[in-house]
Parts: sequence; C-alpha cells; structure tokens
Amino acid sequence: MKNPIYILPHGIEVISEYPVTSLNRYARVLIRPHRFFGNTKIHGKACLVRKSHAVIASVIGHGIPKGFHVHHKDHDGTNDAPENLELITSADHNRKHKTGSVKSQASKSKVSETLKMLYREGKMNPTSNGLHFLGKKHTPESKEKIRQAQLRAHERKRGNIR
Repeated sequence: MKNPIYILPHGIEVISEYPVTSLNRYARVLIRPHRFFGNTKIHGKACLVRKSHAVIASVIGHGIPKGFHVHHKDHDGTNDAPENLELITSADHNRKHKTGSVKSQASKSKVSETLKMLYREGKMNPTSNGLHFLGKKHTPESKEKIRQAQLRAHERKRGNIR
C-alpha cells in the first residue's frame, strides 16, 4: 500500500485526498483503518471519510459520536481548517441551517401536487396526527405471526428463551 501523504494527530494516516466535486460537496480523504472510524466501510485496505470528519476526530481525540455532526462555522464546506470546525448535535445543526428557511412558491406547489397525487392513488392518508403512507395491509394470519415473533423476542430479552 502507498505511504501516507500525511499523518494527522492520533495516528490517522491519510493516503489520498479527493476534492469537492459536483457530486460530492465535501472533500474526502482515504485513510488507513483507524479505531476512530470503526463503523466505516473498508475498501480494500483503506476507508473513505469526509476530510472534516478526519480533522475533527484528530482534534478531539475520538470518533464522532452518534447524533453529532461536524459544522463548518463559516458555512464553507471546503474549509476544513480545525478552527473552522465544531462538533454539534444534529438538532443544533438543523437549527443553524434550517431556522428561518423559506421554501419558494414553486417548491411548495410541487410538494402540494405530489401530496394530492399520493392521496388520489390511495398511497397516503392525512390523519389527525400527521401523514402516514398506506402500504400493503397485513392479513390476520400475518398479524398473528408478527405478534408471536415479538413475544419470542421479548422472552429472549428477558432470558426466558422458548
């Protein structure tokens, strides 16, 4: 395998860099498998991760916890300087980017037309507590099989394996 082009703190070895493209708006890096990225798919002998994720992990000394996002303070996804990155909850990230956002009239019309079509075709039904897709209905027999499987799973959890 190639020698790393650089090594980040905590031994994160970067083998290649991939710039922003029209298909991917964040720079990515190919790294050797590392304990901070245990859930990342390994391609051959390397992992492909966002550069910002590798940089922030090297700064904080651990992987990105579930439910957290890497936020670019200046809103420039190409600026992966450590001082421009912060680790925030997904809820906070949504607030930073979606609060006050306004959809265009064309976008609202498109959503409205799509919903109307789904209602007409019976694939979606407005209810008092939100919208629910209407899929294939279970037969009484399949409902009973599902109930039995859930009971067995519950018993296994409690240690009363049947």
